[in-house]
Amino acid sequence: DAASRRRGSFPAFAAVCFGNITLRRGLTQALGRIGRSCSLRLKPSPWRLLLLLAISSSFAALGVFLISRGEQLGGWLCTVFFGLGALVAIVSLLPGSSYLDLSSSGMEIRTLYRRWFVRWKDVHEFYPVVISNRKMVGWDYSASYSAQSLGRKISRGMSGAEAGLPDTYGMSAESLARLLNEWRIRHGSAP
Repeated sequence: DAASRRRGSFPAFAAVCFGNITLRRGLTQALGRIGRSCSLRLKPSPWRLLLLLAISSSFAALGVFLISRGEQLGGWLCTVFFGLGALVAIVSLLPGSSYLDLSSSGMEIRTLYRRWFVRWKDVHEFYPVVISNRKMVGWDYSASYSAQSLGRKISRGMSGAEAGLPDTYGMSAESLARLLNEWRIRHGSAP
């Protein structure tokens, strides 16, 4: 099928949504399949992670310098804390460690190789929230969703949302919330 891809296929997003259907097969056929097989993967911006890596590495090096100058406690605290920050940045930059997958049944959130799944029908609404001067996307669960009620109450009291995404995946919080609400509305009744 590599030859048909060279002749012309949909852009990357469409290839994910339509399974590499070529233009020769027709747009009508592709659009008929969108409700069943569409998926989209969003990845975090690497620039923010590279900045975290640079800053953390610099301060970890400063900690090593402080240790060599006899500042044991401050040096070790600085080295360990910022060394862990650099390690988190490195792991986050590895392929497949963090993403947001949207599918007809819901969204899979993956951060530092840990993942969890949220069904569209369990979400009431997505919206931008500000947490520690950083805009993120939060959501409230639907009235029919009863799991984790204590954790949801605590989260709502602290952040104003019952749950939230760890990243905006290179988009503004407003744009990402709008995109997620479109997917929720389109696929909310899917099993």
